Amino acid sequence: MASPEQVVAALHALYHANDTTQQAQANDWLTSFQRSDAAWQVPFVLLVPQQPDEVQFFAATLLVRKVRSEWTKLDAPSRQGLNQAIRTRFQEVLGWPRVGDLVLRQQCCLLAAVSGASGGEGASELVSQALGLLPSNSLLALRLLTALAEEAEELDRARRLALVNVLLPRARELLGALGALLASAEAQLRSGDSGPAATATAGLQCAEAWLALNPVAGSGCCFTPGELHQQHGGLFGAVLALLACGGGSSDELLEAAVQLLLLVFGPEGYSSDDAPDQAAMSALAQALLACRGRLTAPGSSDTLPAGVAKLAAALAERWPDFCCGSMPEAGPLSDLMLLCLERPGPDMACHTVDYFLMANTVPLAERPPQMRAPLYEAVLQRLVPHASYPPTFTSWEEESELDEDAFGRLREQFLPELLDVAYGLLRLRYLTLAWQLLEAAPSWQTAEAALLLLTAVSLGVKTRVLSDSGGNGGDENSGGGAAVSPAVAEDRRQTGELLAKLFARVCSSEGGGSMLGSHPLLAAATCRLVERYSAWFGRAGGEVPLQGAFQLLLAALPIPAASHVAAQAFQQLCLRCSWKLKDPAAFAWLTEVALAALQHAGGGLPIADRQLVVEGLARVAAGLRGQQLQDAVALLTAPFLQQAQQAASAGAAAPDSATRRSLTHALLLLAAALRFLAPAGDDSGEVGGQPAARVLGQAAPTLRLVSQSPAWQADREAMAAVVEVHRRAIGTARQHGLQLTLVTLPAMATLFAATALPDCLDVAREAVELQSEEPQVAAAALQALEAACGTAAPLLQGGGLRDSPALVSALLALADRCTLATPTAMWCSLVLPPLLQLAVAAVGLREADPVLHALEFIGKLVQTGCSHQEADQEGVTPAHLHASHRVLMAQGPGLVAALLAAVCDTCPRHLMRNAADCIRRMLLNPALTQQTYAWLAAAASSSQLPGVADGYLSAEDCATFAAVAPRLRGPRFLALVLDFGLIARGHNTSDVLLAYEL
Repeated sequence: MASPEQVVAALHALYHANDTTQQAQANDWLTSFQRSDAAWQVPFVLLVPQQPDEVQFFAATLLVRKVRSEWTKLDAPSRQGLNQAIRTRFQEVLGWPRVGDLVLRQQCCLLAAVSGASGGEGASELVSQALGLLPSNSLLALRLLTALAEEAEELDRARRLALVNVLLPRARELLGALGALLASAEAQLRSGDSGPAATATAGLQCAEAWLALNPVAGSGCCFTPGELHQQHGGLFGAVLALLACGGGSSDELLEAAVQLLLLVFGPEGYSSDDAPDQAAMSALAQALLACRGRLTAPGSSDTLPAGVAKLAAALAERWPDFCCGSMPEAGPLSDLMLLCLERPGPDMACHTVDYFLMANTVPLAERPPQMRAPLYEAVLQRLVPHASYPPTFTSWEEESELDEDAFGRLREQFLPELLDVAYGLLRLRYLTLAWQLLEAAPSWQTAEAALLLLTAVSLGVKTRVLSDSGGNGGDENSGGGAAVSPAVAEDRRQTGELLAKLFARVCSSEGGGSMLGSHPLLAAATCRLVERYSAWFGRAGGEVPLQGAFQLLLAALPIPAASHVAAQAFQQLCLRCSWKLKDPAAFAWLTEVALAALQHAGGGLPIADRQLVVEGLARVAAGLRGQQLQDAVALLTAPFLQQAQQAASAGAAAPDSATRRSLTHALLLLAAALRFLAPAGDDSGEVGGQPAARVLGQAAPTLRLVSQSPAWQADREAMAAVVEVHRRAIGTARQHGLQLTLVTLPAMATLFAATALPDCLDVAREAVELQSEEPQVAAAALQALEAACGTAAPLLQGGGLRDSPALVSALLALADRCTLATPTAMWCSLVLPPLLQLAVAAVGLREADPVLHALEFIGKLVQTGCSHQEADQEGVTPAHLHASHRVLMAQGPGLVAALLAAVCDTCPRHLMRNAADCIRRMLLNPALTQQTYAWLAAAASSSQLPGVADGYLSAEDCATFAAVAPRLRGPRFLALVLDFGLIARGHNTSDVLLAYEL
């Protein structure tokens, strides 16, 4: 048994030892000690005034934890003795000459924990004791009362309900006493005496805890605002008075008052009578307005304006129609929120944004005049400093004052919605303000903020300017065909002119150079602006600076902070404006400058950004037709083909890192070029008649050299790039890819034999999916599958199955696809037995993908022969049925056992029904029905079945399952298997089986 001296020594080592190993050992020993029976007695020996505060705190905390977690495990005499000892020690602690504040708090928590664990026993007496202490020892009384109320949050539903039922009858008396206490404290604080601040703070925290008392956790305040105002006016008035007086310059007191009021005016709890709630909300609004003078006082902290903003937002959220409409204080309250918005800091802005968003939910006609468009113009002007980077900002690494997360949260989560609201009310005025801000920007920070304002409302602006009465379809931003009013038409015209003026400046050589050269963040904002308005470039009438926009984006690629945004914008601009670039000369110019920009950017530009640029060029090329398309594809892909060929040849023996990088990037860019190339012609011509097929044919020697080179085969990234080229070619060809598929399947089989990359099998499966109707493809696919099985078999031996879930998943997915494409050949194939064996083993994995593909393959196999009509339609003959049944009979016991074990343990929850359905299908197969019932009974009675050893499944449960299963069909059988599996997992009880015996 551990002694008190050992505990003290361990605590000293934990808190004061310089050796981390010694600290870890002390922590482990103390953790073990807390689980022992001695941990009930030793803390009482340590709770003496001679021990240091840290030892006393540990002892009290340990008792709190023991009571909360182990109280019900003690017998009644032990609980009674401990209860008396804890109360006695509490009285002794009150007589000590000095008690640490944290120790005293834990003593209060200990008394509350005992009452909570005992179902509220003794809680009413503790309330009486605390109320008696309130005049003489207010802080102690308040902490004890707070601990009692807060203890309910730590309890389960039954004990919480018992404790709440004891405490709530005392709430009226307690809240009255707290009201008097807080009123007295407020009067002293108003007179300049700061002494009662700590008592008032504790009183507010105590009131908040008692107001949150509810039988159901998380139900908010147990009073509505109107009820608290009417029934406990003293407390409500005292809290508002403390808020109005500023908490006597105590930030902690102010925060406590705000938190209490946020609880009272939260979104929960509404009364049937609106008048009391309206009176309470008006009273709070008047208290907030009384704070106006202190908001502007020099040197005031941010606690008060933050609290005012939170409470105003809570009012607006609770009842926007009243708070931002008919309430007499609505207009002045909105002015007060503008005053709060003038305070610096992103968190302050976030608090106020909620208020203005809720105000916008009230119809304009029901708002005071000052809360319409003029309010949001004032909001917009005050938001600019919040949205701007600090004047001294250079990078986040060097920034010490502004919080990056809070700033990002404001700009990305709060501002976009509010700015969209402002644009909806201001329209052209909003854009004009942003344009003027950009024109007169004294710094890059202001210019970047102006671009943010324009970018945030891009969807609304495009909807406004690009929709017309004629209805421009084909774009998500186009409007419907209704006639527009002259005012809307004029606004649309002026908006279009402003956008033309904006992008004429941004995309000019002088303006663009200024935007890109001032700061990387301004460069990124400029590229993001072009991306968001790319639809305008594509659909706006008249001259648009399209060439300047492309040059701007390409010039931004070497800037690390802007490269990704620039590449995305380039891709989108190509997509939106492809119809404007159908001239071969225009495409040739764009390709030349883009490839030159990629070369200029150097190796620092990520490959993902390079791919975006190439994909954009491919989208433009796809808009051409005939020979122009072929020429454009050749122009685009020639540099990558050449780079890949050179790198492949140079590294055939032993490629260095630069050569490997060069080859991989060239192939990935080639794949990106293939991704969006539409097919030309059909399958009647040679394989080279299609753009993707022609490129693949040109790349074939290089791909073959890489695939067959042992040096390159060792480079997984290079091999993955080869596979990606084939994947993109197949995806581009779609239904016109028969010849391409016949080239890809053997290529992937060969590459898989050399590298065992699962991606090779995925590409083969995709090729079969696209051309599954063709007999040639089915035969080639089965041949590729047989070769893949020979390659994968040794890799999946032993622990290889669990170590290679991706390989298992890819192989079974290809087998499943081949089963659909050529079932007759599949059932007679020599690879069927090992594939079924693999699927049976894969069912026992925990990864979802291999289990899913294994179940799909098994389901199709056991389905064969269930319906003769279906079999005849698929061309399945008796010989095919006999072949598949022979395989199933050989592996049936293991298959059924694996499926039932998966349902009971390893199978992911969302696939349990799939596994059960495989058993159901086996029962529907006439040739397997009786054997399957026998196999199922044997599997259920096995001592190795998951759940048996853990005690979840009894022998009676397994016998009941085996007896009931033959009597059920269809959904009822599936439900039985699933419920049985849930019992084995510990998620259900044996009682559920009773329903199936009826």
